Amino acid sequence: MSLSFVGWRRARMLFTSEVTVRSVTHEMETRNLGSRRNSEASSGRPDRMISLFLGLVGVLLMYVGAALVVFDFSEIAYPVGEETHNGKWVAFGPRPRLFLCKPAYSSISYDGSEWPFFVFRPICTAWRSVKGYETPGEWRHE
Repeated sequence: MSLSFVGWRRARMLFTSEVTVRSVTHEMETRNLGSRRNSEASSGRPDRMISLFLGLVGVLLMYVGAALVVFDFSEIAYPVGEETHNGKWVAFGPRPRLFLCKPAYSSISYDGSEWPFFVFRPICTAWRSVKGYETPGEWRHE
């Protein structure tokens, strides 16, 4: 049984194309499985770390944004009955906006028990240190 040149060529094309398709398909499956395994192993932890970092940054930005809404940073919240300590003026921090928190006494004096001063105490502390005010007696640790 002899194959003519055309028959032999056709048989060779069929055989090589079938083998090539099988080997390419097998190689692609192997690469996909390998890359999927590698990506799960390598990116699982960094993805969590990035998500955690972005979540913490988001919470911090919301906290600072809420302080910008609650406080009027151009005004001062003075305590009742105390003006200076160690030669510096005393203040709780920036004055809360009137529609959120009214002063305890008169129009500018607070007693320190108002909610913005507790919720945003780190921001009030930073504001006092930047502006050069002293901590009120209720908040000092002496």
